[in-house]
Amino acid sequence: MSAPNQKRFQRRADGYSALRVYHRKGTARKSPRLLIKCGDCDNALEIYHDPENSGDIEIGGVLGSVGNWREILLPFLDPKPNARRRG
Repeated sequence: MSAPNQKRFQRRADGYSALRVYHRKGTARKSPRLLIKCGDCDNALEIYHDPENSGDIEIGGVLGSVGNWREILLPFLDPKPNARRRG
């Protein structure tokens, strides 16, 4: 039986598993990407970005501009509660 992967199952101070983040360089056929893996399983998400920094990002197979992704994702990261989140 092999030893367990030491990068997996690491816990953060808040109790969640630490995400494993890797930056992969682009090749002739693939753009550069961030590979984000779950901290306790092998699920992964690839975020491709344009090497010329034209502002295009592909997250999970969906292509959008940086502005579009910012508009969608920043409300989730905002620490202040807003009217939509209150129940």
